[in-house]
Amino acid sequence: MYGTVFLETLRQARNQVLYWSLGMGLLGVVMGSLVPLFNSQQLVELMESLPPFILAMAGIDEEMRILSTTEGVLAVGFFTRYSLIFAAYPIIMGMRVTMNEEDDGIMDVLLSLPVHRWQIIVERFLAYVLTMFVIIAAVYLGLILGTALAQVSLDLGRIAEALLASIPLFAVLLAFTMFVGTLLRNRRYALGAAAAFAVYSYMMSTVAQMIENNNIAQVVGSISVYHYFDVNSIVTQGVSWSNIGLLGALALILLGASLWFFQRRDVGL
Repeated sequence: MYGTVFLETLRQARNQVLYWSLGMGLLGVVMGSLVPLFNSQQLVELMESLPPFILAMAGIDEEMRILSTTEGVLAVGFFTRYSLIFAAYPIIMGMRVTMNEEDDGIMDVLLSLPVHRWQIIVERFLAYVLTMFVIIAAVYLGLILGTALAQVSLDLGRIAEALLASIPLFAVLLAFTMFVGTLLRNRRYALGAAAAFAVYSYMMSTVAQMIENNNIAQVVGSISVYHYFDVNSIVTQGVSWSNIGLLGALALILLGASLWFFQRRDVGL
């Protein structure tokens, strides 16, 4: 029956979603409440005195005006780190799509039920993407509560845009983990490959910001998925739909590749 795997996946993931929602939501409260501690003008002056590579490591480009707003401070202090911390979630969930059950030798039992292979791939992917929306909703509420406690104004629309724009990025990480899981069929190797993909993508994006006016830097940055989640640009200018579309297309390609490999090979026993 269609939807059975989807609903069961949501049921099994409920504890993880609760823990991640509480943790990330609390982080949002803390970061939102700390905003008044930063004097915008003094912070801008400090940032302007630092070398470019330090700014790049902190997720800040040469445009310092972003630090003069609450949203800008959150972009620098929260969102750039959030995008790396929360990357662990789609990787962990991606391992649960096929890899964990194959490694435990129980995938054949699941497939003995009236369930198609494509349902395991597609419905679990959709279920885990839905859980991401739940968690970022908790982050959103945490940021609202934190800034409310600190009695600072916040552009709720731009913050919502930044959080929603992170979903395609995490969908790519989820789909990539699923892909390497169906391809490598070894939990340790698949987890290592997925983690390396996330970490090195983040590092390549940082390196590209460190190297100014350089064609090599542009190439290095363009092959990083983090390059297409530019929270500074989102906060100042709004969402780039071309970046959203590119990440969404990449996620669908990786999802299709996962389905193709899983449909055409024997499962681990």
